[in-house]
Amino acid sequence: MSKHIVAIDIGASKVCASAGFIDNNGDLQVEALATAKCTGVKNSVIISIDDVVKAIVKCKNQLEDILETSIERAYMVIPNAMCEYCKNKGVIAISQESGVIKEKDIKRVLDSSKLMHVSEGKEIIEAIPMEYYVDGYRCYKNPIGMEASRLEVDALVVMAEMDPLDDFIRSVNRAGIKVEGISLQSISLAMACLSREQRNSGVAVVDIGLETVDISVYKNDKTCYNSSMIIGGHNISKDISLCLKVPYNNAEDLKIQYGIVSDEEKRKESIKVKTSYDDIVEVGLGTLSQIIEARVEQILQIIKTELEKNELYDKISNIVLVGGGITQFKHIIDIAEDIFKMPIEIGMPRHVGALSPVYANVVGVLEDVANSLKEELEVNELNSTEHEESDFEDDSEEDLDEEKNKSGIMNKIKGFLEEFF
Repeated sequence: MSKHIVAIDIGASKVCASAGFIDNNGDLQVEALATAKCTGVKNSVIISIDDVVKAIVKCKNQLEDILETSIERAYMVIPNAMCEYCKNKGVIAISQESGVIKEKDIKRVLDSSKLMHVSEGKEIIEAIPMEYYVDGYRCYKNPIGMEASRLEVDALVVMAEMDPLDDFIRSVNRAGIKVEGISLQSISLAMACLSREQRNSGVAVVDIGLETVDISVYKNDKTCYNSSMIIGGHNISKDISLCLKVPYNNAEDLKIQYGIVSDEEKRKESIKVKTSYDDIVEVGLGTLSQIIEARVEQILQIIKTELEKNELYDKISNIVLVGGGITQFKHIIDIAEDIFKMPIEIGMPRHVGALSPVYANVVGVLEDVANSLKEELEVNELNSTEHEESDFEDDSEEDLDEEKNKSGIMNKIKGFLEEFF
């Protein structure tokens, strides 16, 4: 059985997977990546489990060939479009005996924020802290260790449709892999592509997929907004198909092969395209480029409008684009900067061999899991020496609690998975 950490991301056009391990220095090393085309997902809902299972098996086989070992367990990404986000407040009293906020109090106040009405068929899977208040005053840092009588939190409560989520888990299981845990897409992208400086200063992560655009905004090292819109790369292919009267699959190929052509001389060139009626027609690259560019600009403008509508545009200093489609177009940064009027970058995982926005989700999950595993190891080491170094324990526990609060949410999500399924 493999000792590697494995992550799987099931998307509308493909399934991606990654595998890595924690080295002797405690750092994550990404060792293998895999991808396979998938046509079994529509709007983040599985419409053909068989197609999804086949794609997962292909990725599994690719990873096993590279690692030369079998894969039996993996962590899975939950698409943002599957989730519903709403804000809620949690309030607890701090024990008078200690009068100091501890890590367990953070868990209690987040649990209290989950006490709300949930529609039938949905389940609360996580509460992400946005702002803490200590005795009524906003806390601008981690509140652990502070003296208080009352702790409040403004949280972003995450709910998921249970039937679609169950289908995702069932697909992975049918591919011969047990789902070890699940991770939110917004969390995995932040782990893979953002620095702490970016999360502090204000940044929007925009994941442009085949069928959806997912937006996550971070400020003061906290998530402050998540949303998903039904628009994406397939709209570009539909435009090409309609305007040039070619089959959708041919339009998709044209989009990938040529993209946005900026060179004026090349735009004057023509290409031969097979139409829906099996005729061969000549199409100018300039015309094709104009069709693509018009829809790309519209998608980016819709994203800008969404940020402005929710009063987030002035709170961010840059935008990070991720995804395997539009981000691959030449000059996409120039087009986006012209629309947003702020710095734009393409989000890349910070690991050698994984420098592609395509793998941002699965590499982010590895980061999240690796952080959780390191924390568990630190807790075990701390507990083993607590009777010998009580003074050291008091200081270390506070530091450890702070680090645990900064990390991903894999342990909490894993607990939900075990409880519900």
